[in-house]
Amino acid sequence: MGTTPTDQELMDLLDRIAAQDEPALRSLYEATSSRLYGLALRILRHKDWAEDVLQDSYLHIWRSASGYRGTLSPPLAWMGLVVRSRALDFLRRRRAERLHLNEEFDEAQLAAHGGGNDESQGPLQLTEASEQAVAL
Repeated sequence: MGTTPTDQELMDLLDRIAAQDEPALRSLYEATSSRLYGLALRILRHKDWAEDVLQDSYLHIWRSASGYRGTLSPPLAWMGLVVRSRALDFLRRRRAERLHLNEEFDEAQLAAHGGGNDESQGPLQLTEASEQAVAL
């Protein structure tokens, strides 16, 4: 394949991947990974996260290539949707983890101040302390 594979070439690779052809996955990766990595990086804004999402996306493509239908979307658009979905799921998980950490810290902060009866720290100070804890 040249630098920009045609839709037909990508569809042929996806058909081979659906039949568990590992060299086809390698070829698909070589032909499309730079574009899909760029998409993941634009969404995540963190190189390591984008690499993780890209790897997860190709595993998903490997497992679900048989479900791809060329009549519904071009192959690169389908793969872009896989990457986009995986990246957004990754961000949701990260946000949920951070919220969980904030809740634990807020509860510990509240217990340390006698159940919240200490009026020397208002909501703003507690929020700043939570943000500092997340940063640490």
